[in-house]
Amino acid sequence: MERADTLRELLHPLERFVSADVCAAESLERVCEISPPTYLYEGDDPNDVSEGSGAKKRLWLPRTVFVEQIARGLMRQLQEGEMAPSEGKMFGVLLVRDAAGKLGVLKAFSGLWQGDDRRKGWVPPIPGREEVAQEEQATIAALNEMKARLIELADLPVRAELAQQQAAYVAEVAEKRAVLKQQKQIRDQQRALWGEGAEASWVEEQMRLLEQQSRSQKQALRAWMQSQEEALSPLRQAVFEADAEMQRLKQARKHRSRTLQDRMYGAYRIANFSGRARPLEAFFSEGRLPTGTGDCCAPKLLHLAATHRLRPLGLAEFWWGPSLPNGSRVSGEFYGACAERCQPIMGFLLSGLTPPQNNQEEHSPQVQIPSPHLNSTVSLETHTPQARTISQHHGSAALLETYTPQMQTLAQRLGCSVLYEDAHLLVVDKPAGLLSVPGRTQAQQESVLGRLWLQAKHGAYYAAVHRLDALTSGILVFTREIAVHSALQRQFQQRSVEKRYEALLSHPLEQEEGVIELPLWGDPAQRPLQRVDWLRGKPARTRYRLLCLEAEGCRVAFFPETGRTHQIRVHSADPAGLHAPICGDPLYGGPPAQRLFLHACAISFVHPVTHVVLSLSSPAPF
Repeated sequence: MERADTLRELLHPLERFVSADVCAAESLERVCEISPPTYLYEGDDPNDVSEGSGAKKRLWLPRTVFVEQIARGLMRQLQEGEMAPSEGKMFGVLLVRDAAGKLGVLKAFSGLWQGDDRRKGWVPPIPGREEVAQEEQATIAALNEMKARLIELADLPVRAELAQQQAAYVAEVAEKRAVLKQQKQIRDQQRALWGEGAEASWVEEQMRLLEQQSRSQKQALRAWMQSQEEALSPLRQAVFEADAEMQRLKQARKHRSRTLQDRMYGAYRIANFSGRARPLEAFFSEGRLPTGTGDCCAPKLLHLAATHRLRPLGLAEFWWGPSLPNGSRVSGEFYGACAERCQPIMGFLLSGLTPPQNNQEEHSPQVQIPSPHLNSTVSLETHTPQARTISQHHGSAALLETYTPQMQTLAQRLGCSVLYEDAHLLVVDKPAGLLSVPGRTQAQQESVLGRLWLQAKHGAYYAAVHRLDALTSGILVFTREIAVHSALQRQFQQRSVEKRYEALLSHPLEQEEGVIELPLWGDPAQRPLQRVDWLRGKPARTRYRLLCLEAEGCRVAFFPETGRTHQIRVHSADPAGLHAPICGDPLYGGPPAQRLFLHACAISFVHPVTHVVLSLSSPAPF
């Protein structure tokens, strides 16, 4: 009885989303069946292997024009009646048919909505979270306490006191040593004069007195320095203990957060249309379970449909609310399954669906995928899940060829141009707006590394040697072996890797070239903002050279010698640096633009295996 009541609350009539005329049409069933697909949710059936080929059957569920119409009805509801999300969020609708043949709509949102994971009439989270709810609350409270303590330790007054006294100590040592040097010069002059015609015994006595004076002055300086060191020792010990506590807290936070995440994902079990259920952690290699897996709209909708014996006809997900600054999510736009969290479990979720959902040969959806070439797009025209045609456009030219998923190039799967590839390394040209590695939040999971993991064979290794900001485009290096990763990281740490960036700055420079040395610190309370901080900051050094003047500002080449977060952006914008923010960088005061005008255009390093110097380049796309 409770199951039926729950379904009555969640399964909404079509009339709430599309016009009454459409719902009253005698051909509504036919409209649902023949509505043209615009995207396919697809994956391999884990329970089927085709005869002779060894390949698994490809399952798919369309996003159709009709389901998009239903989704737009939900958009109108969100705009007119529902509480709008304060932050952008993914929403989804699933068109289903129940056991009696009646059509209905399920709706869901990803993650939390204003702190809640449940709302009346919306599909709830996948069961399992309740098992660890108490542990989750305790862990979140503990993590917040640790964060507050970290901020407190970072801002201890003793740090400022130590910095002030050490600066005064260093200045006074320099002054005393300058006096000693001056007195030594005077003694040397006296020795030179006494050597001319003076009595030997007298000269010897004077020399002895000068040596004694020199020793006394040095001893006095050492004694004074020792007293100063003793005075500074308690302050240094206090800072050392604070730093040690911060390190312990950071490790404890990481361990506790990871433990909770493992418990949560071990408790989450998703079901499919074959009647099977598996824990989420079973779909991911160790250590690769992205944050927020199972909390997206598609898994929640399909899981509920499977457990309530509803037959899906179409699925659509869209972003609603403030768009993301990097343009990767725009309000009112439709999006497919996310690569890191949803795609690995999509085949299992669709398993057990019967025709026509997975064998509709008459449908030919146009699916857009990223092209590795500038100013080009790639369209996939799907005739069946097994055979496709690819059309790649460069200006007015178009090339058609037979296409299968296996023939798709690595560049097309990643959405990045591949600049270099061998058994040990992979170097790509990352577009602006795409993360280098998965971030912490659900909206920050799409990344180059995540896409590499998704397309990699079981047991394959990929790791990023360095990172680029999401808004920065350009050269990004990955390794395919642990030993190679360690060796190449050492080159970065030893600053033997040569890097060149190009940027468009908002103001002309006072000097055509120079060096910026400003220590950078990231305030935990204002992530991801970095700022110059002489007390807590880490050393950061950037060389620069003016390339040319342009109408928008000036084009500058940067050569970072360290790799701090946002280093070039802060060194450009800070008044103590160039005092000229990069165009398109609102975080640090840059004028608005269609993108951040910063590109990693060259890198040079020694190949860890072949020991050949690799020099790779990518021209700035602006």
